[in-house]
Amino acid sequence: MTFGWLLIVVSAMVVVQFPSTAAVNATSTPDTDFDNHTGSTVSAVSEGGGYAEWQVALIVVACGILVVGTIIGNVLVVTAVAVVRRLRTPSNLLIVSLAISDLLVALLDMPFAAMYEVNCRHLTTG
Repeated sequence: MTFGWLLIVVSAMVVVQFPSTAAVNATSTPDTDFDNHTGSTVSAVSEGGGYAEWQVALIVVACGILVVGTIIGNVLVVTAVAVVRRLRTPSNLLIVSLAISDLLVALLDMPFAAMYEVNCRHLTTG
């Protein structure tokens, strides 16, 4: 459980990117027509740039580990309740239902969300 939180914190640190100070020139004074002559556009500031190659690799590895760990953990929960007869209580059946829904998220959503995160942020600068 601690390893999963560590991966979440590491991937959150990689995802958070602060805008560069070069994009905003606070010392310039505007013209009389109030144009912003900082040399940057609004879209360049709001996009924040793409990921470096090492960041892409780290995100892919972290997301891959999270997906595989989620799949293995939920398959183990479903298998344990299916095999051990004493675990088939109504509360454990609710846990199995939650594990199945979590397994479906890990199979059908998480890989595409990771691909979207890497491709959209990485390809906007290229």
